[in-house]
Amino acid sequence: WGSLVHRGDFRDYHLRLEYKWGSRTWAPREKEPPNNGLLYHTHGKPGEVFGTWRPSVEFEIMKGSTGMVVTVGTKVRARTTVAFDPTLIAPHLRFSAGGRAIDMINGTATWNVEAASDAERPIGEWNTLDLYVVGDHAIHVVNGVPVAKVRGMATVAADGTRRPLTHGQIQLQSEGAETWFRTITIEPIRAMPRIVAAP
Repeated sequence: WGSLVHRGDFRDYHLRLEYKWGSRTWAPREKEPPNNGLLYHTHGKPGEVFGTWRPSVEFEIMKGSTGMVVTVGTKVRARTTVAFDPTLIAPHLRFSAGGRAIDMINGTATWNVEAASDAERPIGEWNTLDLYVVGDHAIHVVNGVPVAKVRGMATVAADGTRRPLTHGQIQLQSEGAETWFRTITIEPIRAMPRIVAAP
């Protein structure tokens, strides 16, 4: 349970990493699918969320759900478009480019949105994740397949004031599953590449 947090404050970038699952898991999730994450636009105090993580937006790394969007902490918001998918556990929301617009809020029925498709390779094989972030927009790409798009990332103050969330630190999150990472790169960009601009 924990994370590696980069000290840098990043904005407008393309982050690429490779990962594969190891064989070990730990309680309390040793009987669940392997689950970790790439958290971005991280801010706030260490341990502010569940005593472990910082508020952020998550590019989920979980067997069967890699690329899912999660708002981490109650002070973070994000907008995306969804379709209802009854095959999913609640909230039954899957990313759909032409779907219904929602505001993602942790602690509500819209706290996470499943990736458009499962593009992850079998356990033991290396996967490539590409995260494109420009301003308050992000696109999640798994093994070359765009699987989610987020816009309107923001922080919300106690009085309800919403401020665009356009930068922050990066966390590699651990939720009890052994994961190997390699070839982590980050480079500045000015615009979303055309190939991922409209997943």
